[in-house]
Amino acid sequence: RPESYHAKVRARAQSAGGFESIHERVTSKEEGLERYLRYDRYDRHAFRTFFFTAAKTWEDFAALRLEESPGWAAGRYRAGEPKDDGGIFTRTGPLAVEEDSLEIFLQKEFTLAAEGGGERLSCALKLDCMQGSGRFRLGLEMILNLLAGHAPDRYYRAADWREALDWEGERILPGALGLRDEWLQLDLELTANPLPGRWWLAPIFTVSQSEEGFEKVYQGSAILPVWDLDLKTADSWEGSLALTIRTIR
Repeated sequence: RPESYHAKVRARAQSAGGFESIHERVTSKEEGLERYLRYDRYDRHAFRTFFFTAAKTWEDFAALRLEESPGWAAGRYRAGEPKDDGGIFTRTGPLAVEEDSLEIFLQKEFTLAAEGGGERLSCALKLDCMQGSGRFRLGLEMILNLLAGHAPDRYYRAADWREALDWEGERILPGALGLRDEWLQLDLELTANPLPGRWWLAPIFTVSQSEEGFEKVYQGSAILPVWDLDLKTADSWEGSLALTIRTIR
């Protein structure tokens, strides 16, 4: 969120090398903090649905430049009757992506169940194209925070790959994406079906003010599995994303 002291961070970046009085001087614990002054358009909730053009990249996702459809990312869904293990939410409306225009129906069904010594929360999507046609991308954003972005005991992992949680970029994976927290003794696993064309990963940083000066603070990781879709009237697509949490044994 915008903070009043962010103006000082921008001013320092614009006046680098210029004269500053002792009253104007701003101390930063690192250079380039202005790059992290990115403001969320929505609360950072899990399972938020993004529809956007195929021209967008992981850099756009990290910089909050997806230009996704706000009605579907933040619009209201109709809640169905609650169930003991979850619930169903639906929404119907227009979707415009560049020059393509569609009328779609989206159902999100959440289910929580015991799974192999842990808990599994799944979100199943059913997308119906009621009218129109178009090519676009669908992403289902997850926000997870294991408290330390660059610690040796907390990291992403997948087949033959491991990186700290402040890593950002695109990965094409043959299976699940894992996160491990050796301090809390937890394994997290994200499984998507069908396999997404790509996973986009981006750390979430805020710029805060402390007695020592301005610094960036890790607030979690944004994870987006991305599917490429091409739909016309009467077409349907189904997919799912599940988060399983287990204790390390």
